[in-house]
Amino acid sequence: MELASRGRRLLAYLLDMLPIVMIVAAFFYLFLDLDQVWREYWKDTQNPVARGEFLYQRNWIRNITFVLWIVYCIGMEGSAYQGTLGKYLTGIKVIDDCGNPITPVIALKRNLTKFVSIAAFGLGFIWILFDGKNQGWHDKIQRTYVVKRR
Repeated sequence: MELASRGRRLLAYLLDMLPIVMIVAAFFYLFLDLDQVWREYWKDTQNPVARGEFLYQRNWIRNITFVLWIVYCIGMEGSAYQGTLGKYLTGIKVIDDCGNPITPVIALKRNLTKFVSIAAFGLGFIWILFDGKNQGWHDKIQRTYVVKRR
């Protein structure tokens, strides 16, 4: 199997994350007054109260988005699709080290390991840029590969 390029992996990630970020941000906008928080912050970026509230909501949006993405990846990568919609659209999939589709259990472990990758200042994901097999820490630990679809 031919390994997926770093660019395809990044594009697949962006295609998956963009709708999730938009949905979570829309929820905050519609129900938690994100628009008001945003306006107050940009009126005076030095105001510690406005800055604190803005950062609080921004961090919640980021964290909720990441968790939803992980749950989505677990379900999709462990299914017959072998990857998320973004991976499907970019023509890539996740396999184990024998070339087989990953099981739901491996998908769960692989994606939970992404918390380690992000907790280490994102180094587990940045690792993909320097690894000869384009693997992140989550791939190395679970012995998975992202490859091109046939």
